[in-house]
Amino acid sequence: MAALAPLPDETGFAGMFAAVLDGKLWAGGGSQWDKPFWREGKRRLSDRIYVLTQPEGAWQRSESRLPRAAGHFAAVADGDRVYLCGGIGPEGVLADVIVGRVVEAGLQWTSLPPLPRGIVYASAGMAGGRLFVVGGLFRPEDRSASAEVWSLPGDPAAAIRDGWRREPDLPSGGLFVAAVGGRRERLYVISGMGFDAAGNYLPSRSLSVFSTVDRVWRSAAVLPEGRVGASSPCFSSNGEQFLLVGGYPTVFSGAPREHPGFPPQTLIYDLARDVWSLGPVLPMTPFADRDSPTDAGPAPMVGAPAVVWEGRAIVVGGELRPSARSPQVLAIDLPGAR
Repeated sequence: MAALAPLPDETGFAGMFAAVLDGKLWAGGGSQWDKPFWREGKRRLSDRIYVLTQPEGAWQRSESRLPRAAGHFAAVADGDRVYLCGGIGPEGVLADVIVGRVVEAGLQWTSLPPLPRGIVYASAGMAGGRLFVVGGLFRPEDRSASAEVWSLPGDPAAAIRDGWRREPDLPSGGLFVAAVGGRRERLYVISGMGFDAAGNYLPSRSLSVFSTVDRVWRSAAVLPEGRVGASSPCFSSNGEQFLLVGGYPTVFSGAPREHPGFPPQTLIYDLARDVWSLGPVLPMTPFADRDSPTDAGPAPMVGAPAVVWEGRAIVVGGELRPSARSPQVLAIDLPGAR
């Protein structure tokens, strides 16, 4: 496990997108606070994009930007494209769907059919040649999560022609900030947060698998403990295991300022054997200033994108405790890859 160069922003972000395109690591968007919410801080959103050309290098600010400041999208990369679906902007929840590709030195964005309605804290994955958007909240203050699943052809021309298709709902009920990964014709939806009948937060330990062939959900091995807000799963080099990084199993009931941080233990899922095991332990440094909107880390995170780059899972930024973002970038060996 190693730390790459931090993002060139003194605060850092949660809810960014990240993608490996043209052999480079791109990350952008997301949210940060000017000071913690218990000190009446304000959240701000970014349209900035950063690029890292090699793991040993330093991040550069791209001349390209997002079409608007936004974060907490359902984001996924596939081949030479990255898709951003929904999210939140300065004026509220978004239904926009855009696809980015590398053009010259930056990312060029094209609009795809919008989602049927705005959604934030949803999750995205690619499987069977289709883009899936799973769960989420219709409003950040909602106390019930969506169980809806929508899919769009992965080819942009077909997506514009055919539009979104409603898939069978999540069998686990409504969820947001789930981890999602796709492998061939299967989509994996892991953990996330739901609500009970009284509107109380209810972390999930479920693993649900959707077949794009027969369009049926099946249950798989439950997690040893929940991982709400984990980075989307990073598959091993052979594609038969994935690593789940960050997230948390229970809701902290104390004062937000006293939040202890998130569990350092990662989890590994073996697709063929349908079993979970323990993965690497993340570094966890003490918090220097609990009233700061940032922390250099390294420490376990939520709301951070993860990608596979040169045999390692790369996790960019994230929230280390309520209102505190980080510019950290961690590189974690994948199962069996190094």
